[in-house]
Amino acid sequence: MNMQARLLTLLLLIFPVAASAQMIYQTAEPDMTPKKRELYFYGMRSYPFGKIPQNARLNALLQSEGKMKPFHDGNGIQSLNEWKSIGPYAVGGRVTSIAVHPTDGKTVWIGTADGGVWKSTDRGGNWTAMMDNENAIAMGAIAVDPTNPNVLYAGTGEMSSNSDAYSGAGVFKSSDGGTSWTPIGLTSVGAFSRIAVHPKDGNLVLAAATKNNGGVYRSENGGATWTRTFGFPASDLVVNPKDVKEVWIGTMSKGIYHSLDGGKTFNPSSPDISPFGSTVGRISIVVSPTTPTILYALTSESEDGTPVTYHARIYRSTNSGANWTNINNDDPNNFMNDQGWYNQSLAVSPTNPNTVIAGGVSIVKTTNAGNVDGPDWYYINTYATYPHPDQHAVAFDPANPNRIYAGCDGGMYISEDAGQSFQSVNNNLAITQFYAMGVNQKATTT
Repeated sequence: MNMQARLLTLLLLIFPVAASAQMIYQTAEPDMTPKKRELYFYGMRSYPFGKIPQNARLNALLQSEGKMKPFHDGNGIQSLNEWKSIGPYAVGGRVTSIAVHPTDGKTVWIGTADGGVWKSTDRGGNWTAMMDNENAIAMGAIAVDPTNPNVLYAGTGEMSSNSDAYSGAGVFKSSDGGTSWTPIGLTSVGAFSRIAVHPKDGNLVLAAATKNNGGVYRSENGGATWTRTFGFPASDLVVNPKDVKEVWIGTMSKGIYHSLDGGKTFNPSSPDISPFGSTVGRISIVVSPTTPTILYALTSESEDGTPVTYHARIYRSTNSGANWTNINNDDPNNFMNDQGWYNQSLAVSPTNPNTVIAGGVSIVKTTNAGNVDGPDWYYINTYATYPHPDQHAVAFDPANPNRIYAGCDGGMYISEDAGQSFQSVNNNLAITQFYAMGVNQKATTT
């Protein structure tokens, strides 16, 4: 095998992407700096072909395993005594999605930026890798079926346009709690921002997608077949837990859309959600489980100028999205830190519709979002304290509203006191993304 072929095989093994350089991040702002970084990042890895063939990573893994067979018992590279995990465990890598078991209060699954799906059965005390050898291990969204928690869906491809965000290879499904996975389609979709399984109908699955072929995809048969029902990149999606017909989506720059037929069609709910004259970019959206007429939207907004001014704002609706009221205007101190295109998270308590947590670079919280004089917002963390900066996912435990999980650039964190404090739960969570490595040129045994 010549040197060029060896390098190509190595790149295919390390970088699990499956879209062409010309099929990057459809957005209303094609010259945005994050997109240029992503295109450059992908272009280096797809050279000289312009794209990486479908199943390239799987083929590279098979080739690697075949070459290693003479040196081990056939159980995989991990079985070699020469390799062992040495951390770091004080901090993890980027966590993009969290799915909490609906009833048991212990089990949680997470999707990671480039480490597949991981599972914990002790609230994050220990983690097990569940998805190392699929065609893509860059996760954008993971969801558990509330009607059958053994059923999971994983949407591959990270939605944001940071330079180290990889595209995916479609949606995967597990029927055994994450032990094994089967690809179920949408391989031409670049990335996923959210997957929702309806609590009243486990066969109704909705997937929000960005990048190549972004939009909303709908399945009525547990992912066996899909129909694209919305054609613009969708940054978030939520369903009314009490009504299979009601769905809302947030978009990358076109506001919020509403469906009253289970996601078959969508109509604008708030194309002009911001009263400030700003340009609204990425939107995250959540619905109150106890009062589904109450919704919250977290927006990244900008104003032209030199330099451009960015804002973090939160809106509240009490009539199913027909009208919205601004309840947070950069409070406190632009907690997104101008990075709302990259880091956003939003959650509402499963028992109290006025308790809301929002994440940007830091995390903020209110317990009186319905206050007519305006809610009180306060930091849960700052740069110097837990959790690690840059929030990407947050979830309440449905079995215990005082337990909150947060996923960020530093891995996983848990709060057992409704967000007053957080602790790192990164034990054996080996998902750190390394930028370089070194080899001892002199040692012969270690």
